[in-house]
Amino acid sequence: MRPESLPVFLHALGIQSKSGYFFPEAIPKEMDGYAGATFMDNFVLASKAMSDLPKQFKLRFEINQSFDFNDYYSSDRFPDDAIYSGDGYSAQPSVIYEVTIDMDNPQPIYAMQLIGHGHHSGKDGSIYPDIGQLTTATHIVDRILVEVKQTKYVQ
Repeated sequence: MRPESLPVFLHALGIQSKSGYFFPEAIPKEMDGYAGATFMDNFVLASKAMSDLPKQFKLRFEINQSFDFNDYYSSDRFPDDAIYSGDGYSAQPSVIYEVTIDMDNPQPIYAMQLIGHGHHSGKDGSIYPDIGQLTTATHIVDRILVEVKQTKYVQ
């Protein structure tokens, strides 16, 4: 798992080797996400909380596309950054969408909003709100809609 692929998500897990790379075997089975090849069409992801959720919470979605270079995020943009310039997979950084779910005022559908991007080489888990240098990365998805069905968690 490359650190620049989904840096906000991977840093939130807090599992990282000394080399900066994340290893799948270290990710807990209760992982709160899904990773895989980018779908080329619409898809539905159904997920279930493993415990009761708070009345208000934020839901985030991070996505990235390898080799998605543009004029700013070119292959030689960060020559001294071994991760960005080293393996050739980097390009525009991951983009992060977010929505606040309020179970006291539930909505039938929540639309996620683009809130920023991850670090270009995954050095930290911060969300950078300036998306001015992003181009096609902001078009990986057209829209993300979330439907929440409230049920009681039962073990």
